[in-house]
Order: sequence, then structure tokens, then C-alpha cells
Amino acid sequence: MRHTNGFTLIELVITLSIAAIFISAAVPSYYSLIQNNKVVSVVNRLSASFSFARTEAVKRGVRVSVCPAANVTFTACGTSAQWPQGWIVFVDADNNNAIDAPTDLDKIAEALPNGTLITANSSMVSFDGTGFNPSGAVSMSLKATGCTGTNARTINITSSGRLSVVINPCN
Repeated sequence: MRHTNGFTLIELVITLSIAAIFISAAVPSYYSLIQNNKVVSVVNRLSASFSFARTEAVKRGVRVSVCPAANVTFTACGTSAQWPQGWIVFVDADNNNAIDAPTDLDKIAEALPNGTLITANSSMVSFDGTGFNPSGAVSMSLKATGCTGTNARTINITSSGRLSVVINPCN
């Protein structure tokens, strides 16, 4: 009597069916995880830029501002709808809310990954030499396309310059 090693066709089909069921259950969860990580990454980048601007303003004793980039050359500030295109941290010594010279640029952040949405109530966040935000309180909501659960975030900056991040439902 011969004994052969291997799988029968029926065993192979059953194994593949079970694997397909597990994969179909795991893919949506994995997608949600990726989207959540995108938002957390963007929030961390933005928060770091705001903190950097505030620190530089206090260190230099002049106004330092953060604004969305109006173009890919990072030479001008855009509107509040343009935050996903990237942002600019610049020294605004004359308080005119404009980039006066290329040497005023302190830091730039390139465009966000596709599917990341930002809603902001301001197109400029400035910090004066004392670390205060003379432009008033700023709120920015961030979420990814297809956001589920509590994977949205809101960055709040008070007029005193304090930054906080709040976890929100996606709705």
C-alpha cells in the first residue's frame, strides 16, 4: 500500500475558503488603521510646526507665523482651504502677514497624503515675541476619507498660544 503526502482538492478548497473569510474580515480594519495613522501623522507634523513657530518667536523676540502654502514654490500664504497643500513657517518681523524675503522662511511642510481633510477657521497662525497668538483662537479639524469611529482630531490654539489636540468622532 502506497502512502502519498499532500492535499486533496477538497482540503485545498476548504482551506482557501477559510482564508478568504479571514482576509475579508481583516481588510476593512486594516484600511481604518492606515487612515487613522495618516491623521495622527498629520496632526503631529502640524503640532510640531506650531510649537516650533512659538519657540522661535519667543527666542527671536519677533512674530513668527504659520500659514498654508498658496503654491508649490512655498513663496506665498494661501487661504484656509489650502492647508492640505502644505504650510510655511516664516519670520514676520514687520507684522504684515506676508513672506517678505526667502530668508524669512524657517520651515516648510509639503502637501499632505491624498484623502486627508483639514477644515480650519484661519489661514494664519502667528505667535508674538511673548509666545501669545495675537491672531486669536484657531481651530483645525482633521480627518481622513472614510473615517470611522473616533479617528478625527482637532487642533486648538488659544490666544495665549497654548496648543491642544482633541480626539473626535468622525461624523
